[in-house]
Amino acid sequence: MYRIGSLLLLASLVAAACTPATTTPQPTSTPSPTPEPTSTAVPAPTQEPSPTPEPTSTPALDALFQYNAGFILLGRGEYDQAISRFNIVTRVYPDFAGAYYGRGLAYYRKGRLDRAMVEMNRALELDPSNARAYFTRGQTLAEMGEKDEAIADLERALSLFEEEKDRQAAQEALGRLRQ
Repeated sequence: MYRIGSLLLLASLVAAACTPATTTPQPTSTPSPTPEPTSTAVPAPTQEPSPTPEPTSTPALDALFQYNAGFILLGRGEYDQAISRFNIVTRVYPDFAGAYYGRGLAYYRKGRLDRAMVEMNRALELDPSNARAYFTRGQTLAEMGEKDEAIADLERALSLFEEEKDRQAAQEALGRLRQ
């Protein structure tokens, strides 16, 4: 659910940043007036049509592509490549919490708990209602031996999750920590 919301947010940013494509009419050459035989007028030069500009990708569209690619790479276990994609997104949109969450998740899965914490903290600073960031930070804290803080984050995630599958995962994690 969070990923869909993030994609919708990023798509709205893309839509705001992109202007609709307009077709520029091709200039046509203007015929030169036929000089009168007695006139000394110089005929006007013929205009060459200007080339049609090639479409270029916008940073916003590229960021959306990179964001999606980052999560695809995460799913494949290609964490370093995913981190690179999320780096691109944060350069274009430095206040987009979803990119920090994605990068933090990649670091968590690589076992780089210190970096995962930095990224999850930034994601939560930007979006305090990010249930997945609380969940991942809670798991990270648990692995770091910070049981009380982990429980607090997992409880917060549990209260924010909307999908039943996510709620079950948070409840299972809390159950293991409380034992």
